[in-house]
Amino acid sequence: GIAARMLRASFQGWTYCRDHPADCVEIVLKQDTTGVMTKEHQTTMMAEINKLIWGPPAPVHSIGYMEPASFGRTAEIALRFGVIKKPAGAGVYTHAIWEMAQKIK
Repeated sequence: GIAARMLRASFQGWTYCRDHPADCVEIVLKQDTTGVMTKEHQTTMMAEINKLIWGPPAPVHSIGYMEPASFGRTAEIALRFGVIKKPAGAGVYTHAIWEMAQKIK
């Protein structure tokens, strides 16, 4: 569906930015109508976001997959700090759209 195609396109974009970070910095800078962004800062930001997406540690699955253990830790922290009011069970998220996105060529 539409959501799976959007997710697949996002994965392709992040893969491109992993492999061509300087190009992606230029794309971001071209969108800055305020002129406040600097190439140096955006280069740092691209490096940091790539670390968040690609590791280390390297993801067990491909980009966009929610590891159940990571979900559990995040849900516990959200509950502890009052972001959510009751414990979140494993049934509150699904990999269905991610799985559909993996099948799109």
